[in-house]
Amino acid sequence: MNDSLKSLFSILTAENILGCPVVDDNDVYVGTIDTLDLVLFTVDELFKQTNITESTVEQDWDDCFEQTKIFVNTRVCDLLRRKKQQSESLPGRKFINEQLSIPEGHSILFAMEFLAHSGCRRITVSDEKGQVTGIYTQSMAISDITQAMPLLELFGCLPVADCMSKDVISVNMNQKAIDAFRIMAARNITGLAIVDDNGQLTGTLSIRDLRICGNSVEHWPRLFWPIHKYKNETHRIFPNLAPTSHWSTQPVPAGARYVDMEGGVLSDVIFALNDGNLHKILVLDSQGKLVGIVTQTDVIRCLLQALGVLSLQCHK
Repeated sequence: MNDSLKSLFSILTAENILGCPVVDDNDVYVGTIDTLDLVLFTVDELFKQTNITESTVEQDWDDCFEQTKIFVNTRVCDLLRRKKQQSESLPGRKFINEQLSIPEGHSILFAMEFLAHSGCRRITVSDEKGQVTGIYTQSMAISDITQAMPLLELFGCLPVADCMSKDVISVNMNQKAIDAFRIMAARNITGLAIVDDNGQLTGTLSIRDLRICGNSVEHWPRLFWPIHKYKNETHRIFPNLAPTSHWSTQPVPAGARYVDMEGGVLSDVIFALNDGNLHKILVLDSQGKLVGIVTQTDVIRCLLQALGVLSLQCHK
């Protein structure tokens, strides 16, 4: 917990993960920090009042670089303390990663229920001394569901339209990247659909894309680029992490995964999410209009409802 945010960001980027548990000097679990927390810190603390453009004068860029020093010198424990204070002062704001852990010995189904009810995307597993012995994430849950699909044939045949959320948020490709990250921070979500001036889907932006600012966030100015330029740079720096265009012959924007609402079934989504890097699949209608989204959380909750262990009130 005394490590710097620079060190944490380097680990998340190098390991291609979005979050990790935090332990104290006695290796006792004290909380979880993930990339969304770094996004929150960036837009709420470092650049809350900043409005830089590519034509900004040199002095303002110097101010931007000063924010880099703050980020590098901030420790993980400082960020945990900030989360706690915000939770107390803003009770209506929901954080996806509170101090959540389950004891060893519980079943995978129990872990899925915990994820569904808590709204968290990952939970730690601890022994009787509170020391972390493992972690269970939504991506792991999707992998487990995928392996069980031969036994869940009817579940996989559920229409996408019955499982998707219609509350899908999009941003224009010409907006600044930091504006998109501000929306993610305000809505407590991990990704947004990117559309052009005609409302057509062109891609997605994820909290994972914060990584192109550099492990030491030496490239903060990129946050003030237009989203399309920022996303192109993401694909250039991390080409192996860009999702394939589609699993069919249909044309689709680079960097976006989708299913068709008409004829699409849940198994299409599950097998796509088993990619490991994807956490949500977009849903398009027959005209190519963005009409919904299916997240890892949606899939887990749908399964638990199908098994009769989660009430409908917990869905959406």
